[in-house]
Amino acid sequence: LPLVLFAYRTSEHAATKESPFYLVYGREPVLPSDVALQSQLSMASGLPVNDVNSYKEMILKTFLQTRRAIARENIQAAQQRMETATNEKRREVDFSVGDLVWLWTPPRGVTVAWSDTQVDATLEGPLSC
Repeated sequence: LPLVLFAYRTSEHAATKESPFYLVYGREPVLPSDVALQSQLSMASGLPVNDVNSYKEMILKTFLQTRRAIARENIQAAQQRMETATNEKRREVDFSVGDLVWLWTPPRGVTVAWSDTQVDATLEGPLSC
C-alpha cells in the first residue's frame, strides 16, 4: 500500500495539473534513481550537487505560490466541467400535493448501481405526496 500511495501522490492529477507531492512540499520527490543520476552528472560536469539543488529549490519555491493558485483555478474549472456534465442529464420535476411517487431507499453501507431498465426491490410505492 505505501508504494501505491507514493505513486498516487507523485503523479499529475487531471484537476490540478500538478502532483499532490509538489503542491505540499514545493518540489518533486527525490527517487533513488535521481540521486544516482545526479551524482553521475555532478562528477561529469564538475559542479557540486548541493549548488544545483539549492538553485533549483530557490527557483521552485519562487513559483510555488503561483503554481498553487493555478492548481486552485484548475480545480475550479474541473468542478465546473463536472457540474455541467451532471446537470445535462438532470431534469426539473415538480410535485404537487396528491401526486403519486415512488420512494427509493438504498441499503445502508452498500453501493447500488442504478440502471433505468432495472427495477430494484428497494422501491416502494406508489405513495401519495
